[in-house]
Amino acid sequence: MPRQKKQKPALVNASPEECFWACDGRIFANLKELSDGLKEMSNEVFSYHCNKNKNDFAVWVEQTLKNEKLAKKIAKTKNRLVMAKKVDIELKNFSF
Repeated sequence: MPRQKKQKPALVNASPEECFWACDGRIFANLKELSDGLKEMSNEVFSYHCNKNKNDFAVWVEQTLKNEKLAKKIAKTKNRLVMAKKVDIELKNFSF
């Protein structure tokens, strides 16, 4: 019997009222949009949402997108491009 390829889970999209609203007006509904946004946003916007007191991205990924594993990986990340890379690695686990 041929081995079945493990099916990748579908990308989770937040409902409109649960999207991530960045302080610069950008809105993210899923990990792909978050990754793209992290790559494009200014360091100032990133620092507003992710600093020594909080990490809004990790909280949103855990609570809204229900991805505790990724949330833990990005929780201590203080660089937007490093965080984008971690999100990109996780995106390889999903089907589009």
